[in-house]
Amino acid sequence: MENVPLFRLAQIGDLPLHQFMDWETLHWIIENKPAFTSKSAKFPLRKSLEAFAPPRNWFLETKGFNSIHGVRHALRVAVNVILVAAKSSYIGDMRSLIIAAVLHDIRRKDDKSDPSHGKRAADWFRLERAVVEKRFGRKLDKESIDTVYWSIYFHELSAEALIVEKSYQRFRKEVDILRTADALDRYRLPKVKWWINEEKLGLVVPSNLKRAAFNLTVKSEENFLNGMKSEESVLSILP
Repeated sequence: MENVPLFRLAQIGDLPLHQFMDWETLHWIIENKPAFTSKSAKFPLRKSLEAFAPPRNWFLETKGFNSIHGVRHALRVAVNVILVAAKSSYIGDMRSLIIAAVLHDIRRKDDKSDPSHGKRAADWFRLERAVVEKRFGRKLDKESIDTVYWSIYFHELSAEALIVEKSYQRFRKEVDILRTADALDRYRLPKVKWWINEEKLGLVVPSNLKRAAFNLTVKSEENFLNGMKSEESVLSILP
């Protein structure tokens, strides 16, 4: 249904396979802003992320580069990964987590549930690791490769499904950080009931991270709709 805003299509259950932000939906998101109970967390520095934007040709569907699961989503999840990791006092390999964040949705077929998109992205990473290393200027050792692979692989699974997975137990901190960061960007979705749900996530997320994620979503989508390129629409917000 051409020119019908996403949030209206969501209301009638007629969302297309590939979904793109529009002004009406963005205004609807702003109007439904949650009542956050604290100030926003501070964003990480731009220089920590500007080298990690995935190129269009890494996406399974190139039209998805600018969709709601495209590069803006990938970079916002990377921002959220840094914030969640800091909040949880994570002392592991942050660069591997950032790589997992920007790659986690690149092999999606569409913007709906798309089961097994995590496995597809993880398998693509393992196959194209040398390309990823060259692009991001980072040589990955075996532990880092496994961290990226399993974080991506498990990001779409439910808390109940994860608990029986042995590799999840090994990389639990990393997987939980990515799943939380991914969920924090659900404010872009055109239905409030699809926004971050801590009961489904199995984790508690502080209000200051939620406010930061909401603000980042709104501002970056506004930048994009005003004509800014997807990558810059997110990176330009960072100090």
